[in-house]
Amino acid sequence: SGETAKAEILYRSLVKRMPNDASTWLRLGNLYARNNKPDEAVGAYQRALIANNAESRAWYNLGVVRLRQAWAAMLQVQIQLDDATDPTLRKQAEEVLEYLEKLPFIEGTPRKAERGADATRY
Repeated sequence: SGETAKAEILYRSLVKRMPNDASTWLRLGNLYARNNKPDEAVGAYQRALIANNAESRAWYNLGVVRLRQAWAAMLQVQIQLDDATDPTLRKQAEEVLEYLEKLPFIEGTPRKAERGADATRY
């Protein structure tokens, strides 16, 4: 309901009290992922997996966040390089971006014509 800061405080309090509860770590990771905090999301998903290595939702969400991070990194490569600087690397980054953008979880991210300078935001 738009109270993400309050929810984060509550979830952090819960994981302190129940550090081995995979479900709470998963929910905290989801909160971070939805609020553009990918590094924090990765950490929470990894803690969920420490608590329960068979938590398939944590594995899936961890993979999605990491692939989004890869997309952001490749976009930064493309933004940083012009065609004259390193055309081979730029072309390779473009190929990776085109592949990643075909994946369903990347939908809604800026496409080629819409890309701005803020590649860390997805």
